[in-house]
Amino acid sequence: MIEKEVLLEFLDLLNSAINIDQVLQRSCDFFYSEFRLADCSIIFNDAKKRQNHASPDLIEVEKVLEKQVIEANSFLFLKDPKSDISLSDCKGAKAIQFSILAFPIQHENKASGMCIFYSNTDLSYYVEFVSLLLDKMSVAASRAKYFQDAQHCALLQIYLQDYITKLIFLRLLRQRLPVEKETRSHCHWSCLTLIISRN
Repeated sequence: MIEKEVLLEFLDLLNSAINIDQVLQRSCDFFYSEFRLADCSIIFNDAKKRQNHASPDLIEVEKVLEKQVIEANSFLFLKDPKSDISLSDCKGAKAIQFSILAFPIQHENKASGMCIFYSNTDLSYYVEFVSLLLDKMSVAASRAKYFQDAQHCALLQIYLQDYITKLIFLRLLRQRLPVEKETRSHCHWSCLTLIISRN
């Protein structure tokens, strides 16, 4: 029952996000507080969000983990990153004080990013539940991207309509067609239609 309440709270948090940055930051904040993490990092497509400042060692470890998690498309649990064989070539792993739980973020049936939990406690019990939350986050991020794209298209359409309207109006002025003063100051498609239909 607790997981259902957490899921509903998480969905409610994501529903009001209108761009990818908001989705990722809200998710990062939620995971950090809900699971009492030492740190949380989310990498999704080209966007990156984290809870705390990352040292160069941590960034190096995350690059190695990102490659492994996305290629395997599977979660990775490192109880002791300092001695884990998967980070043996990574010098930065020696500075990590917490266990690491890294998840792939699925988008259209492939791993498009990664979420990393740094914690003092064993979070392996939450793997399935966190995977579910990340699936919901991925859907919210896609929805936010579509919303951003639609906003961009709408603004572009408004700009183009205004530009074309001004071009037509200038062409009519050059042809010295009779144009009323009111029409000049409030040039719209309907005004142009009236001008053209009169001539």
